[in-house]
Amino acid sequence: MMKKNLLLILMCFVCGLVYAHDGLNFRNLDVKSGISDNYVRSVLRDQYGFMWFATLNGLNRYDGYQFKKYTTTQLGAYNNDIESIAEDAAGNIWIKGPVSYYIYDREQDKLENKIQPVLNKYGITGEVSYLTVDKDYNLWCTVMDTLFHYDFAKSKLHTFQLPGKEKMQQVVCRRSCAYLLFSNGEIARIDSNFQHIRPETRRTISSGLQYNLYIDTVDRLWFYASHASGLQCYDTNQKQWIDYVGRQEVTDALITAVMDDGDGNLWIGTDDKGVYISYNQDKQLVRINKKSENPFSLADNHINCFFKDNQNTMWVGTGKQGVSFAALDKIAFNTCFLPEQEDVKCLQEDKEGNLWMGFDGEGLIRQDAGKASYTRFKMKKHSIPSDLIICSCLDAKGRLWFGTYGGGAFYEQGGTFIPLRNAAPASLKYIRRIAEDANGTIWFGTFMQGLYAMDADGNFTAYTMDSSILQTNSIMDLAYSGGRNLYVGTSSGLYSMDIYTRKMVPLTGNKAGTQSLPDSYITCLFYDSRGLLWIGTRTGMTVFDEKKDGMIHLSIEDGLSHQCIRAVTEDKYKNIWVATDHGITNIWVAASPTGKSSSYLCYPYFEEDGIGDMTFNSHSITCTGQGEILMGGIGGYLKITPRPTDFYNRSGNPVVFTDLLLANQKMEVGSRTSNGRILLPKNIQLLEEITMDYSDSNFALEVSSMDYQNRHKQQFAYRLGEQEEWVKLEGNRIHFNRLSYGTFRLQVKVYEPNGYDNPVSSLLIHVRPPFWLSLPAYGCYALMVIFLFLLILGTVVKRIKLYNKLIANVI
Repeated sequence: MMKKNLLLILMCFVCGLVYAHDGLNFRNLDVKSGISDNYVRSVLRDQYGFMWFATLNGLNRYDGYQFKKYTTTQLGAYNNDIESIAEDAAGNIWIKGPVSYYIYDREQDKLENKIQPVLNKYGITGEVSYLTVDKDYNLWCTVMDTLFHYDFAKSKLHTFQLPGKEKMQQVVCRRSCAYLLFSNGEIARIDSNFQHIRPETRRTISSGLQYNLYIDTVDRLWFYASHASGLQCYDTNQKQWIDYVGRQEVTDALITAVMDDGDGNLWIGTDDKGVYISYNQDKQLVRINKKSENPFSLADNHINCFFKDNQNTMWVGTGKQGVSFAALDKIAFNTCFLPEQEDVKCLQEDKEGNLWMGFDGEGLIRQDAGKASYTRFKMKKHSIPSDLIICSCLDAKGRLWFGTYGGGAFYEQGGTFIPLRNAAPASLKYIRRIAEDANGTIWFGTFMQGLYAMDADGNFTAYTMDSSILQTNSIMDLAYSGGRNLYVGTSSGLYSMDIYTRKMVPLTGNKAGTQSLPDSYITCLFYDSRGLLWIGTRTGMTVFDEKKDGMIHLSIEDGLSHQCIRAVTEDKYKNIWVATDHGITNIWVAASPTGKSSSYLCYPYFEEDGIGDMTFNSHSITCTGQGEILMGGIGGYLKITPRPTDFYNRSGNPVVFTDLLLANQKMEVGSRTSNGRILLPKNIQLLEEITMDYSDSNFALEVSSMDYQNRHKQQFAYRLGEQEEWVKLEGNRIHFNRLSYGTFRLQVKVYEPNGYDNPVSSLLIHVRPPFWLSLPAYGCYALMVIFLFLLILGTVVKRIKLYNKLIANVI
């Protein structure tokens, strides 16, 4: 009976952690974002970086800020349904409707149904019944029983006579290896020299289904019927149908799309189960689906299509919620929520690798290494002195220390909690921070009672306003350098304590007196493996290099997500992670070639990047033995798995001019102004210059770098002329109000707070002068002057003649 009750008690304490989402952070575009329909059938990123979405209600072009819709009913189609879209190596964008094919006329920015003139340029004649672009961006077409293949790299057309009476349904080709799928289930191969069509293999098919073929990056063929179960894999090297990772798990799934992510991993879209990813190298299957509690999960489980762009972003077209997209190579954030939504005040691993979390009012929990369950410890049922856990520290003896608000300090060792009530001073109750030095001394920083040191024999020494140079008893943080110095941050300044002499000195700047701390209110401290002291304040981050006697201050202008710093730690790649009042920041320290100074590259992450709307707590941060960064907040904690190349992800994309606006009205290609002028004779992306009138006192240009992952934190800079200063732009619209007449070279780039030079895009702007300052006006002025001169001259001549006549009469 006692064993049964004990088991019940343990079951009450052991619960599962709830993880908010998987490793990929998705964002979504739907009708609320501006897309014309939530049923997305095909996706494309073109050579300029625009995203294209084929929907049931038209074709949408997206520049990261706005959508533009293209329709086909004006071209004779009975509706605006678009089935697919693709771009070839020449930049031609081909669109398939239910009945006809269309091509995008980029110069005039419109769709055209007259595709034959373009095909004629490549030697393809006749009425096309099938058209596709392969993975090499080459063009395939069928006309009657003839198959055409145009190789853009070689400017060469190949022609094949299709065998038999069976209809060819699909062509797939990658690295010049092409396969044909016929209506009877036969799969044929075109050899590498593009000379012959040879039978390869055959599958049994059912009538009424649409069968599809896909070739991945490791030369496997994938065969399936849309919206039906059964995905089969054929190894073209082994010449046989093979098993694959996750085949049994997806046996009953209704397959809608497959896509290789570039590393041989297959994304499998289903009709109602979301996405399966078959990892070829890791030999595992992962399912990604919609989670209503997670705003960064897949938006919909009804998958229509995939598209992986050249920025390593996977786009997922869905049947009910538009399109979701996620970066495949960026840091993944996992927001871990606890069932009770506790306020996580501290996180600490013990020597066994178990994770301990302290809560502000709910005691402690221990999550055992490698397990998702945890055990709770509270004051009423265990010997901990308080449920208000504020801080933690693991000492050299393996003791795990905890500081509380009102209950003093205690430590855990061997499963037992040992308080310091009897040995500690009565004033040592409200503890904010704990640290250990090389002497084995445990240091306690309190809320309002100063600093205390407990030596190895258990003797305490107090450092307060009355007994030291401290200007306040409010200790904010402690950081031990590993050598002689213990750094003490307070609400009124920073101090350095020699742990051997116990001499404390204020640290207000460098020794040379050339640099100083910009803020005396210290929010947090961290001493890294390089010997740099990171000093968090309410106005940014100051980095102190004691060896080089240098200080540098980092702010929002340098890339910090927010000026109020809450917690700092270092990952296993020696990159710094910072929790702030708005988002987090990853800082990479780059040593200069001379060794005299270092540069600090800041990359911020916000809610849109997948960290969620979490408020982070002061000092609640740790780097685990597995290299994960944990940041505690209200209701849970954020888990980050850093990668060495992810410290800064600059797109390097050139800026594209996307729209011209006059008096806040967008100007379309060929449209006329109120006085009959055409400002855009062709698409603005193809123009090197525009001409405006002096009377166009209010016009604007919109730009985009097509960096869809970082759009929410991207900023542009522009200038009118190479000798002018760069001006940072809010948003993506550059306004011009009463620009003086003349010629200006507008230059635009993505602004980088770390000083990187991104590609600069230019556009010449000619502003014609007002009529009274124009050449015709000057001609009129000249004629008027000449006329006036002649008039005066004629008058003078007449008067002279009259005068001479009068003189002659007098004589």
